[in-house]
Amino acid sequence: MTSNFILSALNHLREEEPLAIDLLSRAANNDRLSHAYLFTGKDFEKSMTIIRAFSKILLCDNKNATDNCLSCRVFDSGQNPDFRIWKPEIEKTKFIKLEQIQELISESRKYPITSKSKVLVLEEVNQMRVEGSNSLLKTLEEPSPFTTIILTVDSLDNLLSTIISRCQIIPIRSTVEKNTEEINLKDYFPNSYIQASEMSTKMSKVEKEEISKFLKNLENTLWQVSKHNIVSETNFNNRIEFLEKIEKYIVSLESYVNLKILLENLFIDLYKYRKVFGF
Repeated sequence: MTSNFILSALNHLREEEPLAIDLLSRAANNDRLSHAYLFTGKDFEKSMTIIRAFSKILLCDNKNATDNCLSCRVFDSGQNPDFRIWKPEIEKTKFIKLEQIQELISESRKYPITSKSKVLVLEEVNQMRVEGSNSLLKTLEEPSPFTTIILTVDSLDNLLSTIISRCQIIPIRSTVEKNTEEINLKDYFPNSYIQASEMSTKMSKVEKEEISKFLKNLENTLWQVSKHNIVSETNFNNRIEFLEKIEKYIVSLESYVNLKILLENLFIDLYKYRKVFGF
């Protein structure tokens, strides 16, 4: 039932972020809502739009966010004490202060006031220092039964793998780029380092424009496969990690001096992650 409510309340966002909405709905449908979510992507504004809508559902007495309960009305007023957000103080420092994380941890242990649960959001968690990361990790390892923690980050780089592993990753990625097409993935996952080297050498003889097209088609196909396949949370997180690598290859292609090295790294990564995608 919760899944239908999520689909209804977030339906206006489905066209823009189908994968994110499907993940949240699938988790609810299987009664596997997580104690922690990690929203990844550079569009923080879109992440927060989905987070606010999702949080309203989590806090709603009826889990449908139809504004018929006190929690929803207080949420809409921006005064719900069970929904709080922390972010880096850009004016003073680019980092999230340890005091902010300690405040979030303390808040996570307090009972809800207006709702039956609480949602705490920490933005740009890649801006945490080591002490803050370790403190947050301990809280994720010992979650409160009534608190959902939501983190946002533009990239999984510079974020403790142990933090990543304790969260359900929700990738924020706008609809697939136009003029892309799906490819036969079996043709591009090498079975050995030797084959990876051979494939990179062959592709290095292709025009850069064609390589760029290939990378975008590869990214699109992997996203589509990840969206429709039902896999474990660990496997899915590994897929997102690899897809972030593909995005970086696309960006790097324009400025990379040694194209052969870039392609060698790409096909070695394809070899390393082949089992993640079932090859």
